[in-house]
Amino acid sequence: GEYDRAIKYYAQTLDLYNNLNDKRGKALIYNNLSSVASDKNDYSGAIEYLFKAAEIFEESDNKLSLITVYSNIANLNHKLKKYDTALIYCEKSINTAKEINDEKSVTGAYATIGDVYFAINDFD
Repeated sequence: GEYDRAIKYYAQTLDLYNNLNDKRGKALIYNNLSSVASDKNDYSGAIEYLFKAAEIFEESDNKLSLITVYSNIANLNHKLKKYDTALIYCEKSINTAKEINDEKSVTGAYATIGDVYFAINDFD
């Protein structure tokens, strides 16, 4: 259906960005593909796309985009009940946000940490 159509056009866009050597564009498309995979409950596939986006954002030192990607990886791992990994990516998000004084993102990551501990019933 519509998801397949979205994937088709994202793939075409990815090819164009490859031809243009536009890494930021590629990273944004990987993020979009992650959203499609997540909407289809393919959380592992969504995470794989986010790893590709993260690699590009790390190379270009795009901290603001990295914060979002790390947070999304944390949330998807939370959904997969991979709580230790979710917490690792929350910490990555917090550390990156602190580097650029992004208090709003720090707050969001702390809320996700709370959600993770609530899910594992670790109230100590």
